[in-house]
Amino acid sequence: MVSVNTSIAYLIGLIVGKGYIEGENKVSIEFPFANEVLEGIAHCPLCGYLATKPPSSSDGYLLCKNKTCKNSKIPSIDSQIKKLYNQSESFQTSIHEVIIPFLNQGIHFNSSIVSNSNCTFITLTLDSELYLYIKNIFNPATNFTSMRIPNEMWLVEPDEKIEVINGLLDTIGFPNAGGWIPRDGRLGHGRMRAYFQIVNRNYYLPVSIDNYIRDNFNLPIQTIDWAHPNIRDANLKDFMQGKKSAYGREHQVKFFPEYYQRFKFRISSKQGMFRELLEHNLDAGFDSEEDWFPSSVREISEDKIKATHPMETNLMLDKNVRTHVDAFWQINLKMGCKYVNSLKDKAANKDLFEVTGISGRISNPENKLARFRYLPEEKKISILNQKVFNTKTQKKSPSGKREADTYPLLVDWLEKYIKENMGGNSVAYDTSSQTLSQFSSSEFGDFDSVLELEDKDIRPDVVGFTDKTNEYYFIESKIVALGLKELGQLMGYCHVAHPREAFLITTETISAPLIKAIQRNRKIIVYGNEQEVKFGRLNGTTVEFIEL
Repeated sequence: MVSVNTSIAYLIGLIVGKGYIEGENKVSIEFPFANEVLEGIAHCPLCGYLATKPPSSSDGYLLCKNKTCKNSKIPSIDSQIKKLYNQSESFQTSIHEVIIPFLNQGIHFNSSIVSNSNCTFITLTLDSELYLYIKNIFNPATNFTSMRIPNEMWLVEPDEKIEVINGLLDTIGFPNAGGWIPRDGRLGHGRMRAYFQIVNRNYYLPVSIDNYIRDNFNLPIQTIDWAHPNIRDANLKDFMQGKKSAYGREHQVKFFPEYYQRFKFRISSKQGMFRELLEHNLDAGFDSEEDWFPSSVREISEDKIKATHPMETNLMLDKNVRTHVDAFWQINLKMGCKYVNSLKDKAANKDLFEVTGISGRISNPENKLARFRYLPEEKKISILNQKVFNTKTQKKSPSGKREADTYPLLVDWLEKYIKENMGGNSVAYDTSSQTLSQFSSSEFGDFDSVLELEDKDIRPDVVGFTDKTNEYYFIESKIVALGLKELGQLMGYCHVAHPREAFLITTETISAPLIKAIQRNRKIIVYGNEQEVKFGRLNGTTVEFIEL
């Protein structure tokens, strides 16, 4: 029988956030970060208020948010006053020197670590008893795309509950200087927020986190930003520009750091940034709690009704929310939030509450429901009649070449390559603009291997499929000489998804340092079951392979 301690509780938090339960007693954890360098908060050197970049400015100078300060008139605050955090170094150092030792205090395991420019990936081999315990409490889920906080973690000791949240913070917790909202405190402006960022395929975890924090710590959640077209693209702006799946960014559970001081990040760059957000809010003197869940949800007025969105029944949405919504709490309700459901249970008309948020009795509820079901379609027709579709523009590189120009050529080449080598039907897609978990299943077609990629939070430039096997192919395209940075990006994708073949293709050549590095240690291009990345040069419409 496993006795949960703080190390095990922390590991369970890591697994919920970005974990994989694998065979042979192994669990793997992904520690992702978007940018190598994270910028801190800028404050005006004259008055101490928040300083931000004006929308029209490109010279790096900032404006003070204090309207009475002379630095609020002209951008004159140097952005270099911001503290910088090197996340690549921080993640690797923190995992080696802090996280692994903490886990070792209560767990026996062997570990291996792989890092690239935007992720560190650790694999732990556990003893059989602990591995089976973890496997059972998450069953049937085997990775973070369908996990929620296990019921068993509601029953552990308070210190262990804290470690569950700490594990979530280190994997999917993001303190960010740009996440503030326009609020005025007694001594400052701009209230900073941190957030849990959850892959868009997992619609259960945001509610699981919210309810766990309310039940066990009685702390507020400021809001939940759901990956739903009615929430993210209420006016169909992205859809009209041809970005049909733009709503599908990750869910975010947002909170104010001043209420979360009992928790901590073991990743040093995250903890440093969190301290900045916390100190800013404390210095600015914010008094209101701002919890999304009041004693009753806010009734939806007719002017807040969203237009019907063509993607609101998309198969990429969880089946429970494959419908029209007008407020984010309606998604909480549909995904099992105990708090909103308790309000529904008390409502005089449950159907009316679900659609409008009205709890009391009203005359002619049927008329109200009919109007709420009619108005979304009317608003959609109005928008479609006023606007025209636009296509996304691509920026050019400093050399004048565009990497995006290579994608259609490589899509055609990969389709032919797969068919020539595998026979049967093949297809390839340009997936450069979104992660694979965001890419619409309707666009991917009927290949079985698509199901293997729907939970992958990675972004190869081109992906190909064959109906002969349940496998897929990746291409990463570059218009620069290939170096270790370019290789590291593709290797990160390969370690996560294990494609049948992976190609690193350029319009230029391979740098001498990369060639030397491969000659010294060929394992740097090996992934999966001893597969190797293949290198090529795009010449016109064909790819010339480069043997190393």
